[in-house]
Amino acid sequence: MLFAYSVCRILFLFFNPELIHVTGKLSLVMIFIAGIRFDIFSVLVTNALFILLHLVPNNWFIRKNFQKLLKSVYYIFNIPALLLNAIDFIYFRFTQKRTTGELFTDEMTGDIKNNLFNYISDFWYVLAVLIAMIFLIEILYRKTSSGENVRKAKGWFVSVILSLCLIFIFIIGVRGGLQFKPITMQAAAQYAPPLPRGPNLHFHW
Repeated sequence: MLFAYSVCRILFLFFNPELIHVTGKLSLVMIFIAGIRFDIFSVLVTNALFILLHLVPNNWFIRKNFQKLLKSVYYIFNIPALLLNAIDFIYFRFTQKRTTGELFTDEMTGDIKNNLFNYISDFWYVLAVLIAMIFLIEILYRKTSSGENVRKAKGWFVSVILSLCLIFIFIIGVRGGLQFKPITMQAAAQYAPPLPRGPNLHFHW
């Protein structure tokens, strides 16, 4: 999912070249490095249940039904996250800000229902990109799934110790690091100077 979020960042710049101008190769690298920090938070929060099901020591992990449950949980939470990222490719053009909770207000949801077919026909390529990304993460999921032999080789003590270590790493990731205050949207300001709203946003370090 971290890889998928990075792909979304590339596509976001690709779909909005006239709105966002990144000056210099160093600036582009900085955007991606800084973005990974926020992506880690997003991925961990979105996949909290999926991760928890991996951390609880149990004997059902290697069973096919449990693996199917894990996969279902994975897609139930991650496909909407990818969908929101894909919506931003176009939504940003009209609002010059990323998707927030206002997308789910009665007024917005009513507008979406009334114009859903028009949105799909006008921006079909965004839907195609979303399907391609889901196909990509399915390939990656299959390459990294189960770990059956590793889990069989572990005893309960080792599993508990590993689970505690991973919970600690999870907490650090959700906080965005070891700093005193957890990461927030305002933390993005440290990676770029404040900019006035306008037809073009420029990022330069």
